Amino acid sequence: MPTTTDHARLRSEFARGATSEHIAAEWSRLCVDELRTALDGRTDVQVWVTGSLGRGEALPGSDLDALAVTATPDDGFDAAALRVPGVIVDPNGATPLQRRLRRTPDEWRAAITRWAANPLEDRGIVMIGLLADARPVGDRPDPDLSEVLAAAIRTHPRCLNAVLSDALSHRPHVRPAFPLVSAPNVDLKQDLLTPVRKIARWAALAGGTGGHATGERLTAARPGEYLEADEIADLQRCHHEILDIVTRRALSGPGIDGPEPLTGFRPSERATIRWVSRTVAGIQRVLDYRLSASSFTRPDGP
Repeated sequence: MPTTTDHARLRSEFARGATSEHIAAEWSRLCVDELRTALDGRTDVQVWVTGSLGRGEALPGSDLDALAVTATPDDGFDAAALRVPGVIVDPNGATPLQRRLRRTPDEWRAAITRWAANPLEDRGIVMIGLLADARPVGDRPDPDLSEVLAAAIRTHPRCLNAVLSDALSHRPHVRPAFPLVSAPNVDLKQDLLTPVRKIARWAALAGGTGGHATGERLTAARPGEYLEADEIADLQRCHHEILDIVTRRALSGPGIDGPEPLTGFRPSERATIRWVSRTVAGIQRVLDYRLSASSFTRPDGP
């Protein structure tokens, strides 16, 4: 399990120059290993981690998001199996404690096909995102939800319009500094990391390149296919720079989840946050234009 020793080790590695991506991947591995141990011997359920754990981007204080494949979904799920040190379980979050995230193999296949065919119904876009980020805790999953999702997208490629539209729906906006104007609040995860992660997820689904980590997905993107080379490079830098700030704060204390005043950051971090905000919003505007000008109809249009 992630122990205080692990926490101290990773903090030391980060201080010595280890990348934030390495720190997040290592913390995610420790948490998944602990979850695998907690589930050992439970042959009646296959658990898939998703969200930050699935992408290998979890940090101390991250939420635990998961799905389950089971022959007996109506029997409930043992909440104790999800109590993993290092991550937080929200009883109302995306976990197998919810019946819609605990399904039989046939129920998952049918639901995935339905979400791809009608992504704007039954929270289809959200479920596609959870499935795209998901990876199995155990070996040889049956069914392989990643393969089921990929097949459904090949059959219903127009669902990718909805996935992209969702990635463009929240625009980061951090105002420049002006005298006599109070500093804005910024939510590093919601405003800056999530839009980049959603764009990277869309690019991976559209290009069929796979991958889970945001950097991995952007590296695999073929320049000129869905994203231009400079857009890929800028998105990679944006994600890395903000993840650096989030990692430092997560390792140095309890961190803050949600909006906080820009004045709470170091001057260099404030400059980075403003640059990332402008850059991500600019790329979103370009992608929005391409989507509206393409031969495909916007899923949220008339």
